[in-house]
Amino acid sequence: FDWAGKEGVAKYPYIMNEVVPWSDGVQNGEVIKKEHDWDILHRSIHDRF
Repeated sequence: FDWAGKEGVAKYPYIMNEVVPWSDGVQNGEVIKKEHDWDILHRSIHDRF
């Protein structure tokens, strides 16, 4: 939740973990989009079950 904020306003940090398989479009310093959250949530759940 460190990166929480309004969609289209909040930005990812400039230094991110490169080991994490981030969603398409997620890049250092770029705007956070709701679709990124849904994608990582879906993949996290899918990988566990």
